[in-house]
Amino acid sequence: MAEYKYPLTNEWKGARERLSEIEGVYDPWTIRNFGKLGVREGWHCLEIGGGGGSIAEWLCRKVGRSGQVVATDLQPHFLEAINASNLEVWRHDILSDSLPEGAFDPCTRARFGITGSGQGRADVDGASRVPSSSGSRGHLPRSRGRLA
Repeated sequence: MAEYKYPLTNEWKGARERLSEIEGVYDPWTIRNFGKLGVREGWHCLEIGGGGGSIAEWLCRKVGRSGQVVATDLQPHFLEAINASNLEVWRHDILSDSLPEGAFDPCTRARFGITGSGQGRADVDGASRVPSSSGSRGHLPRSRGRLA
C-alpha cells in the first residue's frame, strides 16, 4: 500500500485563509452537534486535525478550567498560537501514531484529516470508547459517514 500524504499542507501561504473558509462553513454544524452531545465543564476532549484551531478554542471555553482539550495536527503551528491553559497541542499523525485508550470523553472530532482513508478509525474509537476521568459516555458525532 502506498504511503498516504495529506495534500493540503498548513505550510502553504494560503492555508490560514483556506482553514478560515472551512471553519466558516462547518463550525456551526460541529458546534450544534457538540451541543446535542452535551459537551460541558470538566470534559476531556480530543480534536484530530485541528487545523486553524477554532473548534479547539471553542472546546477550551466549553470544558473550562477543570477540563482539557488535546488538539492534534500534522503541522500544528496554528494550534500552538492559541492561548488557553487547558489546551495541549500534539504534532500527531492519526494514521501512524497511537492515541491513549479511554482518555477522552466522546467529543472526539476529526473533520477532514482521515476522511476516505479508512485508517485511524479504530484508534479514534478506542480513545473515546471507555469513560474518561469525568465518567462521561456518548457517541461520536458523524457527518455523512465521517467523523464530525
